[in-house]
Amino acid sequence: MRWRLLSSSEACKARPTLYANYGFALILLVVSIAHMSDHAEGTYAPYIRRICRRYPIHTTVEKQSGDHGFRIKLDGLTTSDTYRPGETYTVHVTGADQYQRLMGVMVEATAIDSKGETYSPGSFNTSIDMRVQDLRLERTCAKPVVAHRYLIRKDAIKFLWTAPRAGAGCVHFNATVIEHSDKWYKDEGMLHKVICEESTQRDSASAVPSDQSAQQAPSQNECCACGKAVYDVVFQGSWSRNTHPKGFPDEKDEFLLHWSNLVGASHSSDYRIWEYGQFSSRGVKEVCEYGSARTILNELKANQFERVHTVVKTDQLWGPTRIMEPLTAGFTVTKKKPLISLLTMIGPSPDWCLGISAESMCTTNCTWKDSMEIDLYPWDAGTDSRVTYLGDKMATVPAERIHRLTNTNPNDRDSPFYGLDIKPFARLTLTKKNEYCTDDEGKSTSAEKAPSTDELMEKCETSPWSDWSECSNACGSGLRERRRMLKTPGVTQDMCELDLVQTDSCMGDCKGRGKKLSDSFVMRHDDQRDPTDTCAVTDWSVWSPCSATCGLGMKERWRMFLFNPEQRVDCGIHLMEKDLCRGEIYDCQKAIMMKNFTAICQQPLDVGPCRGDFPRWFYNHTMEKCQTFSYGGCRGNENRFDTESELRINCMVTPWSEWSECSATCGRGTVMKTRMIKVEPKNGGQRCPRRLVKKKKCRQKRCRKF
Repeated sequence: MRWRLLSSSEACKARPTLYANYGFALILLVVSIAHMSDHAEGTYAPYIRRICRRYPIHTTVEKQSGDHGFRIKLDGLTTSDTYRPGETYTVHVTGADQYQRLMGVMVEATAIDSKGETYSPGSFNTSIDMRVQDLRLERTCAKPVVAHRYLIRKDAIKFLWTAPRAGAGCVHFNATVIEHSDKWYKDEGMLHKVICEESTQRDSASAVPSDQSAQQAPSQNECCACGKAVYDVVFQGSWSRNTHPKGFPDEKDEFLLHWSNLVGASHSSDYRIWEYGQFSSRGVKEVCEYGSARTILNELKANQFERVHTVVKTDQLWGPTRIMEPLTAGFTVTKKKPLISLLTMIGPSPDWCLGISAESMCTTNCTWKDSMEIDLYPWDAGTDSRVTYLGDKMATVPAERIHRLTNTNPNDRDSPFYGLDIKPFARLTLTKKNEYCTDDEGKSTSAEKAPSTDELMEKCETSPWSDWSECSNACGSGLRERRRMLKTPGVTQDMCELDLVQTDSCMGDCKGRGKKLSDSFVMRHDDQRDPTDTCAVTDWSVWSPCSATCGLGMKERWRMFLFNPEQRVDCGIHLMEKDLCRGEIYDCQKAIMMKNFTAICQQPLDVGPCRGDFPRWFYNHTMEKCQTFSYGGCRGNENRFDTESELRINCMVTPWSEWSECSATCGRGTVMKTRMIKVEPKNGGQRCPRRLVKKKKCRQKRCRKF
């Protein structure tokens, strides 16, 4: 006997409950949230929040108590369960024995900073087990969460965790384990593991305040020192054949010994130049691989007024004698930009650098530190895999995160650090010269300039709330929203700390507005089922079409009570299952790129018939430039963009090719490398570089004379 799918109205009568298909391998989340439309983000936000908090999305059943034998285990820890900063460990989540299996796992690592706030220390690498993924790298969650890709039976899962830099303290590993469809455990017993930092070699920093009492830097988010302070910085190298003999360049190569420009800046707490556990920017890569400071200086200058105060750059030092000379510079820190970051290349090397990251010059007693001395140890930018000072380049693909070089990492006997206690390569000395009680602009501070509460309330006056929008799902559970606007021009939401958008859950009325399903949607049931069983149900339907045409969407399937579809008896049975899915076009960004922007940018300005006030950008074809306009909120045309950057198309060039062979077979010649333009700039985008060819001289063996 064949049963047809229940009608849309019948399906809506069944209370939708999020569930998962355990008979098949279902991808949990692989589509980048950054590529979703605003509508998709709002629609699926509850599911995303639940996943990122490590709650299963397939069931509303409460978690079981305890751990039921499941546990977290880290390979390579010492007998006292301590970790070494910068070391990489293998994390396992497994059952009590080989017969205990699990279906899903979600793991995160947390620590508590000096302000008492929770953050994610270290970094995850899931490349050793393709059954799991890091949801932050997938841009699903804002924090690192290792989660299963598929809800299928498995013995255990494993992944790599690189410990944070020194000073992170104790790290808490918490895991959620899904054993069966409605049986899961979270953060209890052996699913919670604490490991603490082992005392080991690391960058050392000692502050010497005026009263000679040891004082620690406060939280980087709240410097309470007055005004600004001016510091001198001295970089003194100690790297030599005597201090670091293993692998040190031979005398014939000593001319290659150098420190690149010491570069960096004083900056705010929401900005990082480089940081352990993070990927190198292009600027950091070029410093650590080539000793070139041009790109990183451009990066710093681009942030100079908002997040960077003083940009630091010294000369380079070349040769075995000069690398022992000091490099000096100066910088200024302010209450809002109290941190200093610096770096320099160890030359020659594949991608090794020295430096400090986000070192605060502020103390807990609201003063500026008088001086600091910091021993510097080498770290790896994660962009080149060579393990010796000299040799051919070996690009790291994909790039690794910035990490310390230790006597076990790289684990290669050719490494100059292998098996040895590593001595400092250099020392930084920071000394305060002056301090001034002024604001960031150098003006005397004044409380009279602060706006009153009444003034702020007047500026932040809003329009009434709009009516609620239609439910995002015409049949079944969805979301609706309403909006309001700030009345004062120039006043932004950040200034007022007001909500301008509210969302609420809703149920579609199913009046013919649901997605039409094809006639092939059928259900089957077993003729031999007990006719007295009031809770007997049909088999599941096939999955509905994905609700989104690109990016992330939702798919559903249904079943019904076999003998009385209208019954309301609580059988504890789900009649609807939902799961995340992808549209036909994998990436919404690619869908956007498929548009004909040449034709779109020819379209005239069209604010639409509605009377909203939404700031947007359009391309003025007559004036050949991007301009802002006030969009009414509905209809209009496609010549409408949220930001100016969406209009501008920057030039894109290929990477530099390898150096060609010498043009001469003997004597002197030239070698060259090239790059090509991939995308021409449009609409005022960044211009293409003029230099597409690099040449340098080469010398072959002497030509024979005849």
